[in-house]
Amino acid sequence: YSFSPDTEPSEVVTAMLDRFVEVYDQDYLKRTKEMGKTVDEIVIMASIVELETKLVEDKANAASVFYNRIAANMPLQSDITVDYARGEKTAVLTTEQTQFPSPYNTYINTGLPYGPICSFGETSLEAALYPADTNYLYFVADMNSGKIYFNETYEEHLQDVEKYMGN
Repeated sequence: YSFSPDTEPSEVVTAMLDRFVEVYDQDYLKRTKEMGKTVDEIVIMASIVELETKLVEDKANAASVFYNRIAANMPLQSDITVDYARGEKTAVLTTEQTQFPSPYNTYINTGLPYGPICSFGETSLEAALYPADTNYLYFVADMNSGKIYFNETYEEHLQDVEKYMGN
């Protein structure tokens, strides 16, 4: 989007909603229904995928992780939802920060957060609608490249955390 500094906030919202209606077409609505989801759930998932991933090729796997965790009744444990709740970006959350009380905190609440945490691109929306078919439950991003490494087991995840985050 490109707006001049004197654009009214209502004009920005209208432009964004118009674009959403244009993009979220009948095929996407059909897919949403096939998945047994609501548009709200897809939008929330797309917003999480948008901020959790830097690379397009990681988006469908990231969505898969979150859907798999929901199916297993596991908390999503998405750092960016805590950042959103706290109102500040943190490179690596502390244990104390993961306990921040908020309906957006996916460390202390299961399922999706209360609402979307950002505006998202169409690639994140597509990942939310067409997640990869995996058994992944964990991921960690390489702090330098932004590439995400996905794992099925917690043990594998811990090895990748040590390797890519230097803990």
